[in-house]
Amino acid sequence: MRKIVLSAVAVVWAVTQIFTLYFVNLEALQIVSLHLGFALALTFIYIPMKISLLHNRFKLVMDLVLSFTILLTSIYFIIEYDRIRNHMMFVSPFTSVDLIAGGITLLLTLEATRRVLGWPLTTLAFISISYLLAGPYIPGVFHSRPITISQIIEYNYFTTSGLFGIALQTSATYVYVFVFFASLLNISGLGPKFMDIIISFAGKWRGGPAKVSVLSSGLFGMITGSPSSNVAFTGSFTIPLMKKIGFKPVFAGAVESVSSSAGMITPPLMGTAIFLIAQFTQVGIGTIVIAAIIPAILYFFALFIQVDLESRKYNIKPLDAKDLPKFKKSLQEGWHLLVPIGVIIVMLLKGYSPQLSAVVSIIIAIILSYFKKESRLDIKKLIEASIDTGKTMTLIATATATAGIIIASITYSGLEFKLTSFLVTAAGDSLLLLTVFTAILSFILGMGLPVLPAYIIVSLITAPILVESAGVSVISAHLFAFYFAMMSFYTPPVAPTSFVAAGIAGAGPFRVGWQSMKLGIGGCIVPFLFIYHPSILTFTPLSQFLLTIIPVGIGIFVIAAVLSGHLKQKLSLVESSFLCILSSLLLFANTYIQWISIVFFLLMYKYNAIKKVKETVEK
Repeated sequence: MRKIVLSAVAVVWAVTQIFTLYFVNLEALQIVSLHLGFALALTFIYIPMKISLLHNRFKLVMDLVLSFTILLTSIYFIIEYDRIRNHMMFVSPFTSVDLIAGGITLLLTLEATRRVLGWPLTTLAFISISYLLAGPYIPGVFHSRPITISQIIEYNYFTTSGLFGIALQTSATYVYVFVFFASLLNISGLGPKFMDIIISFAGKWRGGPAKVSVLSSGLFGMITGSPSSNVAFTGSFTIPLMKKIGFKPVFAGAVESVSSSAGMITPPLMGTAIFLIAQFTQVGIGTIVIAAIIPAILYFFALFIQVDLESRKYNIKPLDAKDLPKFKKSLQEGWHLLVPIGVIIVMLLKGYSPQLSAVVSIIIAIILSYFKKESRLDIKKLIEASIDTGKTMTLIATATATAGIIIASITYSGLEFKLTSFLVTAAGDSLLLLTVFTAILSFILGMGLPVLPAYIIVSLITAPILVESAGVSVISAHLFAFYFAMMSFYTPPVAPTSFVAAGIAGAGPFRVGWQSMKLGIGGCIVPFLFIYHPSILTFTPLSQFLLTIIPVGIGIFVIAAVLSGHLKQKLSLVESSFLCILSSLLLFANTYIQWISIVFFLLMYKYNAIKKVKETVEK
């Protein structure tokens, strides 16, 4: 029964969402309200209440009541919208029905968030609301203006500063259709075809399966926007293959964990996060795509080099040619599934709206799916795509809605200005300290929250600090916060992708997590380059970009070599120490010192190679 209701709600949501976006003349906030209503309703059906004393049938009835109730409040918001949009905060009448509808929406949002994401984000929301109520009684810098529970509900429910803020608006107007697009491609069989294409050429390289994991997981994760499920999908193939050719289980799991997480930073889609960044920065999507290219390349370069050096260290061979799929054959079988991705990328870069880009690509994907019998998107598969989309969107919608509640508390109390003042005072005039404090705050919040709400909250507090106090560009500041929020996917103690990968690899979760920290070092280093070398985001001035990118690339290579403990052969302690110092100069020094450091690196590389030759001759 629950499955039937789940399917029905998911399909109705998909039809309603698409029709309200493209064909029905509803205001943006009406669409957002309906979007949240369906997301919460589906959550209560998809994830049952966990009270062991209650019978399953009674639980279903209770969950259906909650689902029906939240949909009623959404319909009430739509009906009353003409009055709501002209509402003057704390001045216009806020009726008892408004109070009940708003209160129910807030409480059910928090309950749905608890079911989907657990206690961390929900607890943070309760703490933020509690701070609003207690703020007037707190002396000193954290004192805030008084507010009642009724006003908290009004502030969240009747304005775009709270529940229905930019984050949830983005989820409703952009993210849903892109997640639906990704689900269509996935169900039509893109994953296996995509893997075959990557394996056909990357499998020929040294340590082939690990490099297949890096490329396939990163690119596929860019589309799906779900690192953990991406690990489960691609990792179930790549991790056993990595173990089979000689990689240790811990290393194999870590490669998959870090690669899948990197889908969130891979342009142009960045796992749909790009639309949220665009809304918060008020910068065009094309500009953000261009800014994200080099950072993503440097991140993958650091991971790729470590995989290559590990392969060299343990003499891990490529896959046998007879085991590789043929590139031409793989492309012939899967080209029709890749075309919609190309279409959506080109349309976004050409400046078409995300909604138009998505719907055109969805139509093309459905049409092209009929080129092959096994990929046809018939009614059954469309229903399946609607269900998959609904399940994914329960996470995104609840997370962004709850993040809106937290942001409402922060902005109403002025807490962002107080935290900004505290961080600036603590850092003094040091740009390095300011960026380190920002990185630590982003990372800590990211440990307990999904990357999108972590980014939303952190960017509200830290991005203005970097922009106003350090003179950093808006894009640099927001990408800085986003990268550190993303790292929580694979770094302990939470590390969801590392835990999933560890299960597939048969290794300890924390061992995989710590290994992932080494392999994902690019996620820690690259954001600082946004601050010290902004030309890598803008490519301007071109001369400065060219003078910077070469030493920075070599610096990333050096860091990878030190962490691997291997260059042409095993590095001694002295060599590793020297290379550590050299990497710092290559990455963060001025241009003159960077290029001098390149010379020293080439000498060290030559010395290490000669040492290898000598040892080989002696043997």
